[in-house]
Amino acid sequence: MCIRDRSTWVSSVDPTKVLNLGCYHMRYYLDGNLLAVGVVDIFPTGLSSVYFFYDPAYQKLALGIIGSLKEIEWVKEQQKYFPDFKYYYLGYYIQDCKKMVYKAEYEPSELLCPVSYTYCRLTPELRKQIDEGKRVRLSPDNVPTIPDMNFGGMNIEKFIKEKSNFEIQGSQVHLSQLNRRFQEVIIPIMKTLVTLWGMKLSQNIIITSVSYTHLTLPTIYSV
Repeated sequence: MCIRDRSTWVSSVDPTKVLNLGCYHMRYYLDGNLLAVGVVDIFPTGLSSVYFFYDPAYQKLALGIIGSLKEIEWVKEQQKYFPDFKYYYLGYYIQDCKKMVYKAEYEPSELLCPVSYTYCRLTPELRKQIDEGKRVRLSPDNVPTIPDMNFGGMNIEKFIKEKSNFEIQGSQVHLSQLNRRFQEVIIPIMKTLVTLWGMKLSQNIIITSVSYTHLTLPTIYSV
């Protein structure tokens, strides 16, 4: 592995074991020749497989599968010393994209429901329902939405007007300080974003407009 940024966690099971968090390259060699590189992020609860690339001369070796299995193996080994380190994250899942659908082949796997924001098993039945366009909510209907994403009965527009902050030409301003035309444009956009971000994150975002005069869509920064 080669490391960029990192912080170190010490195992509570065996103090001689440490887990270095950050971005790494996992390199694969055959007879001294570099075959492939896996780009991964290591965080306190698991490993995120960001990207994988390989020498096309070795395409028949299915190096992508080998890379995923080695990453899973590494996570399982670390879990012996770091009990919370137990997740292998393959990133976004797009079922009608050939470059993404392979992720369902690794079982058991879970998807984050975009409605309840809880994780649910990706079963053949669920995949069929997604293909047929029958499911937007992935989790069962009786699974409650987490509090941060539960907007039932909430006045989202009022929430936006109270909590939204913007950076205009280097100065931070509240939504109420901006003119009515800007508010009419930005509030519908913010309604969608808040329902995706959740209430907690939405209160910790500063939105900057590259061109306030021309109402350019905002660039978003977390603070």
